[in-house]
Amino acid sequence: MKKHLAALILISFSSASYGQKWQELLMQGERDFQEIQDAFYEEWDGKILKRGNGYKQFKRWEYKNAPRVIDGKITNIARAFEIKKQRISLSAIKDKLKQISTKLEIDKEV
Repeated sequence: MKKHLAALILISFSSASYGQKWQELLMQGERDFQEIQDAFYEEWDGKILKRGNGYKQFKRWEYKNAPRVIDGKITNIARAFEIKKQRISLSAIKDKLKQISTKLEIDKEV
């Protein structure tokens, strides 16, 4: 009985650790988005999608984290929000400057 239990535990650990590179990459601190995607799609190449195998969870993670990628790295949500806010304000400033410059050109012509 103990031999069967030990064999069962050994098999479950070996199968759980096989092909989990993308999951290991997810747990790293500084994470490269493209590297995680490549590892996932390499593992899933040719596999049949079936319920409960982790594919949908990865796709959800991928969709959620794609906007947080800055210079290839996944940033935390607070940092991503701050950078997006800065980009939006810079865009608004550029638009305002364009409007002012257009208005000045129109005023010169009149």
